[in-house]
Amino acid sequence: MKTKSRIYAFRNLNFTIGYDPEDFWKLVEDKKRYRVNIKDLNISSFSWSKIINGKEIFYSILDVYKNQKQYKNEVEKAIKSNLNYPIILINDEILDGNHRVLKALILKHDKIYAKYITEEELTSIEIEL
Repeated sequence: MKTKSRIYAFRNLNFTIGYDPEDFWKLVEDKKRYRVNIKDLNISSFSWSKIINGKEIFYSILDVYKNQKQYKNEVEKAIKSNLNYPIILINDEILDGNHRVLKALILKHDKIYAKYITEEELTSIEIEL
């Protein structure tokens, strides 16, 4: 496992594993793009966090979708996101594209573009933090 200063797409809540953005996108650039049903994605697992009154709070795509006024910052990022870029999935876990999924939900889309990677591929580019 290599160590770099730039990190991306944290994989665990301890924030001990990340990925270099360049390595991550090289890994998926030649992968086939699919249209997947949004209802088949796990949108209730934790996607983001923020500090409120000194405590870190974790929240999901579904939390933001249901409470858009409370999470205005995430909604603004989602609206600016580009749905032409695919989300990146490993099994049914969203590694990249939470804001794109949120935008698709807000716009009432049923499907979104996605690319898949395997555990082995992801492990090959892990960065220990």
